[in-house]
Amino acid sequence: MKRLRGDGTSQYLTGGKVSAYERDPHTERIEREPLNDWVEVAIIGGGFSGLICGARLREAGIESLRFIDEAGDFGGTWYWNRYPGLIVDVDATVYFPWLEKTGYMPVQKYPTGHEVRGYAQFIARQFDLYRDTCFHTRVTGIRWDERCAHWVVSTDRGDRIKARHVINALGPINRIRLPQVPGIGTFKGHTFHANRWDYEYTGGSEREPTLTGLQGKRVAVIGTAATAVQVVPEVAKFAEHLYVVQRTPCCVSPRDQKPTDVDWWNGLQPGWQQERMKNFNILSLGGSQEVDLVDDAWTRQGKALGQVLGGTDSKSLTPEELALRAETVDFELMERIRARYDAHVADPEVAEKLKPYYAYACKRPVFSDLYLPTFNRPNVTLVDTDGKGIEAVTEDGFVVRGETYEVDTIIFASGMEFGTSYTDAARYDIVGTGGLTLSRKWANGMRTLHGIFADGFPNCYFIGMTQGTASPNFVYVFEKLATQVAAAIKFAKESGYQVIEAKPEAVNDWVETVNGTHVATHAFLSKCTPGQYNNEGDLDDPHAAPNRLYAGGAEAYFAILREWRESGKFEGLSFSRHRSQHPDGAA
Repeated sequence: MKRLRGDGTSQYLTGGKVSAYERDPHTERIEREPLNDWVEVAIIGGGFSGLICGARLREAGIESLRFIDEAGDFGGTWYWNRYPGLIVDVDATVYFPWLEKTGYMPVQKYPTGHEVRGYAQFIARQFDLYRDTCFHTRVTGIRWDERCAHWVVSTDRGDRIKARHVINALGPINRIRLPQVPGIGTFKGHTFHANRWDYEYTGGSEREPTLTGLQGKRVAVIGTAATAVQVVPEVAKFAEHLYVVQRTPCCVSPRDQKPTDVDWWNGLQPGWQQERMKNFNILSLGGSQEVDLVDDAWTRQGKALGQVLGGTDSKSLTPEELALRAETVDFELMERIRARYDAHVADPEVAEKLKPYYAYACKRPVFSDLYLPTFNRPNVTLVDTDGKGIEAVTEDGFVVRGETYEVDTIIFASGMEFGTSYTDAARYDIVGTGGLTLSRKWANGMRTLHGIFADGFPNCYFIGMTQGTASPNFVYVFEKLATQVAAAIKFAKESGYQVIEAKPEAVNDWVETVNGTHVATHAFLSKCTPGQYNNEGDLDDPHAAPNRLYAGGAEAYFAILREWRESGKFEGLSFSRHRSQHPDGAA
């Protein structure tokens, strides 16, 4: 395998080593006095995972909420990402939560980043979530005060915020990364990460990407995944010359963008969105439904693969025969996708280098009607690294396979941190009961009940996908998890309990369940080209192996959560009363 290497996720620079690339270019930081007060729930993260938790808590009657986020406003990844060409790869009617409640009609099938960010802030206003927010604030530590039964949240602003409950809603992709190559800090030209697009340098804006600042400049875009696929066509319009540096080709399907049909929208019946979200989730993950309500590349390709496992004769096949059939169908699907490259790229040699030769489910696919034709422009050069990546950065450019390419600008589209330990990704540790730190407790991998609750860390909740489930539509997963957390907090509040904690035996049982369902997925991912799905090929990393997904299927996982919640027993959790009061006098 061309990209297989022994350093896994350590091949990237992350954390403090890339802090210079992480400044906020969008909102001015306003100084304020440190806070030393009390709230019922502190939510760390203002992206969709945090917003949905906040809205669910508001519905549950929880008024004392505080959001803490390094960004200058709500939106999460959609606050930070404002690069030219930014469009969501999931249908807006399933991606935007609570469209029936808000009455908002998306502009088009696949919304722009600007529209998504606006909708996130619209939700925050609808559910009164701007009250008591702490933006441009980074959490530096969280410690459980056993005497008072609350958390103390410390920040880089000098805050010491007391909170009965803490929700860690960091999102799955919240930290940028750079390739760890020699000389990366020596480049004398201009460089930035696409996640912090520098419009002061390039000119234009997110809504009007006229990048006139790139005229007359030689530009390199490092990376060819989802971000680059959207950035490259826009940069190519203005740069004197653009070098697209590819390590692994991406799987590009058509987008087929179109405006929302107003007549169709007005004819929707109550309950339509949950039905549509579930339908999309099942079909995109290879399940079966009588009707395809969304009918896009996700669901069509999911149906093609799902027919293998759901065919009338599939039960009569041996595992080996079923695997062979799946491999054949996958190959045929990828061949159709690769045929698009020949149809859209004039140079056969370039088209061949751009083609993805791996299984469809090995990497998250991308969607664009513009990316492939961009390589027909005379000012665009594909620099294929044959799976090795750039060798070095020099004062004047970059080196690939011994050849130096001189450029004026380097734009890193090198993705986001993924697969590191939870506390490394969060950049803060959590100190639970008895002084036990989360970094020590999870030294050999994440251990939770349902991916949400952890023993030894009362009133502390984790919103993500590890030890839970994944979907092309992250928001759908977040909504299910937020519903669980809100239900547990509401039950405790109404019952007079102050402390919620996962039982150790329940955590052990869930971790064993997750690990037991992951065998087939592990075998498949081990054969994939390195990437986020398989921890850059290092599936034996202790922070990758136990942090697996529940492989029984997303809808089966959601059914487990629903039955657990609706039973009213909250099995696996312990609830207790505490006699102490918070500083304002409320129990």
